[in-house]
Amino acid sequence: MTEQQQVYRDYAMEDAVLMEKSSTMHSLFVENMAAFTAFDPDLNLTYANNWHAQKEICSSEKTDELIVDEQTGYTEDLEKAKTAGLLAAEDLEYYVKKAFPGNKRIAKEFAFNKRSGLRARTLNLISWLMVMKKVADDYAADLAAVSMPAAVLTNLEAAAQNVATKEIDQEYFKRKRLRYTRERMEKFNRLYAICKEVNDAAQSVFRNDYARWQMFEI
Repeated sequence: MTEQQQVYRDYAMEDAVLMEKSSTMHSLFVENMAAFTAFDPDLNLTYANNWHAQKEICSSEKTDELIVDEQTGYTEDLEKAKTAGLLAAEDLEYYVKKAFPGNKRIAKEFAFNKRSGLRARTLNLISWLMVMKKVADDYAADLAAVSMPAAVLTNLEAAAQNVATKEIDQEYFKRKRLRYTRERMEKFNRLYAICKEVNDAAQSVFRNDYARWQMFEI
């Protein structure tokens, strides 16, 4: 159970345990419906049907494990985009060295020496790639003179844009995950509330039958 889930839960058990308990209690409720309805007219067949419907809603929800797997997919896509961006910079670096052999000052303009650690700092990587493309545009004639294909720069720009897109996709999914968790917990909390209400009623309905009352313990 994640800390995020614990914030929203009204109960201290795993979702699967709640689903199992709810199913058992529902069956027992249906078997003893007459006693419950005699105590509280609202605890009737409609109530049982609504309870069943809430169970179905909960059972159709994605588990947090599946959502984590989805987020992992976004992270993997971002890492692939970062790799493509770094490789695109390497391609440009080859032609910069070819156009300006041994010229460390010009190489410094491209900031090839600043790539260390950029994989872990996505926004810095995006900036590094985009500024590199602008610097390369300034030296377009020199690079063309050493037969650099135009695709080197278009690939660099596309790679930078792709890193930005994948970073946004991942961050957006993280925000949506908060929403998924909240909505999921709200649905399970409603199911728990039904179970708790029936449990409370059972204490009165079966006050002289402790064993049966305990069957509705949640």
